Parts: sequence; structure tokens; C-alpha cells
Amino acid sequence: MTSFPSLGELMRTRKACETAQCLRELERNAAQMGDCAERDLLLVQDFFHGAILQFTNCILARTEVRPVVLGRNQNVTIASILQSFRWKSGSDIRDEGHVYNPVWKSFQTWCDENELQPRLELYRDASGKEIWHTLTVIAAPPELP
Repeated sequence: MTSFPSLGELMRTRKACETAQCLRELERNAAQMGDCAERDLLLVQDFFHGAILQFTNCILARTEVRPVVLGRNQNVTIASILQSFRWKSGSDIRDEGHVYNPVWKSFQTWCDENELQPRLELYRDASGKEIWHTLTVIAAPPELP
């Protein structure tokens, strides 16, 4: 008897294909824009790959998952490329209109495949002059039967 993929598996596969296609388009656009745009894209991709490695290592070691900081003197180049200082609620890298959203989608796909939920949170200092973001993951709630 042949086993057919579940509807959820089909949706995840479709989402992964769309994400890969979006990333290829972003890479093509960056190549057309020149070396600086290509370098920025590679830096953003490296940042998310580094975050994935950090989160994976913490989870496998059964230690607390440390957030990755964007701003506040950490990952400043990436924060500048992503223009995270301009992010507002509902208008950040998770927004479809953000130029680096395909990189976020790739990260989100990794989270989904590993039953994790990404958390991107905004923080401000006491005076309200400095803002920064943290990126971390938590276990996704179990799916209901």
C-alpha cells in the first residue's frame, strides 16, 4: 500500500519551495545591484545561520537558549543593514515588504521543521533613546490531534 503525504507535509513542502524561490530571487536582485548588495545579503544570511547554530547547540546541550541581540553594541552591522532601528510593531523583517523577508522565511521554515517558534522582541533603554531587538526560539506548542 502506498503512503501519501499528509496535507501538512504538502503545505510545508510548498512553503519551503516558495521560500527557496524567494531567496533565489533576492540573490539574483542583489547580484544585479552589485558587490555591496551581495555582501549585505551574505552578512544577513550568515547572521541567521549563526543564530541557528547557536540555538541548535544550546538545545542539544540542554542549556538555556541565549537570545541573539541586534543592536546595543552587538551585531551592529547586521542591525544597520536590516535597519532594525526603524522597525515598528508589524513592520520588521517578518513583514512581506521587507527586502530581507525571504531570509526570515528561510529561518521560519527551519523553525517550523524543528517544532520551534521564533521570537523577535523589541527593547528600549530607560531613557528611550536606544532600541535593540533580540531573536530567540521557544518550543512550539504541540499540535492538537
